[in-house]
Amino acid sequence: MRVIVPASEISWPLRCAACLGTATTTATTSCQISTGVPLPGIVVYKKREAAVAYPVCSRHRLSANLFGLLSRRSLFNLGLGLICTLCAVAFVFLLLADSNNSDTRESLPILFVPAAAYWAIFFIARRLTPVKLCDIRPSGATFFFSNPEYGRAFRAQNQRAESA
Repeated sequence: MRVIVPASEISWPLRCAACLGTATTTATTSCQISTGVPLPGIVVYKKREAAVAYPVCSRHRLSANLFGLLSRRSLFNLGLGLICTLCAVAFVFLLLADSNNSDTRESLPILFVPAAAYWAIFFIARRLTPVKLCDIRPSGATFFFSNPEYGRAFRAQNQRAESA
């Protein structure tokens, strides 16, 4: 569930964003904000990071922070994803190109396993991150909630929030 709320008016339900239990601690979600400054002939981009703490129970604190790191958009994750995608492409190419060579057959799992593991971890982490800060602008902050019930409670607690 995606919710947009004015950034200055964020109010969190005092329940765990993952299991709706009693919140005893917080986890952090963050995103990079790029702003462009037009200069004659070029545009200079400035990147900043915005972070927001949200309530979770002690049981979900570590997993929420870990899954948030694994699923965030960063240069490291982009590079790792690109390498794993190239491994998957090489796997398919070698599988189709030389299916009779036993040496090639033995090396194929070396290409396939890291690619499959990376993408599986990435998509599982995206699904299991309780709260994801997607974007933040002067007009409002956009959050994605993996638990729709918590998302509805958040929207209800923030009167000016809207579903996206």
